[in-house]
Amino acid sequence: MSLLRLLLNAWFLWVAIGLPISLTGKIRAALAETSRPPLWRTGRVLFLLGILVWCPYVLLARLLLIPVSLPAVLVFHCVCLYGGLALQKAAERPA
Repeated sequence: MSLLRLLLNAWFLWVAIGLPISLTGKIRAALAETSRPPLWRTGRVLFLLGILVWCPYVLLARLLLIPVSLPAVLVFHCVCLYGGLALQKAAERPA
């Protein structure tokens, strides 16, 4: 196995296992942040879910070599990521 393949597999393992652990703490912190409006917290959680969608994709498609539809993952990623950003931005506008 080449060094590049070894490094890629290490990165795939981190994305599949380490990233969900890291993002779980950030999701909990966003939900517990009472100084922000509920719409902002919802947007933050959606944004983080947009990142989190890559974890099962990497686990299935890259580590277990099970075919997964990339367009479906990209649609979910974009909707959650940009939808979450839009909600956060809308929550920060003065009423």
